[in-house]
Amino acid sequence: MSQSVDPTWGTQVSDTHEFPSKRDAWLVVVLLLAAIFLASASLVLAFARPSPTWLAISVSALLLVAAVFVVWVLSATSYRISDTRLVIRCGPLRRRLDLDEVDEITPSRNLLAGPALSLDRLRVRYRGSTTGLLVSPLDRAKFIDCCASHCRHLRREGNRLVRAA
Repeated sequence: MSQSVDPTWGTQVSDTHEFPSKRDAWLVVVLLLAAIFLASASLVLAFARPSPTWLAISVSALLLVAAVFVVWVLSATSYRISDTRLVIRCGPLRRRLDLDEVDEITPSRNLLAGPALSLDRLRVRYRGSTTGLLVSPLDRAKFIDCCASHCRHLRREGNRLVRAA
């Protein structure tokens, strides 16, 4: 079996499992409204005067970029587990964690920002981090099962994984 590298993810393609983010409807609505507001404000700033200033054009461009970023995050947030890595994709952002560094995976309803589009989250705590990362895979049980099969140093305790003693 040959292995190749997926250029989008930067991970091995052979034994990978992809999990889309669960999306809370209210959060999607809030983010879409924010994107619409940012895009509208961008247009108003750009075309409110017959000859807009450089400042207005710059702020308009930044608002438009922010709107595009919000839509990108909504359309491309997912998690991929390979033999050795967990790759978290949130719009244009990528975070790669070696599975050896994962200390625990526990359910969370934490409101802190993270690459999760739902409050039905999992906290992935890893070596060197006190807070970890918040993710919201659509199929949490399958995500935990997959992590358990790839992280031999973790043991299952109910609906969570903890480092074996």
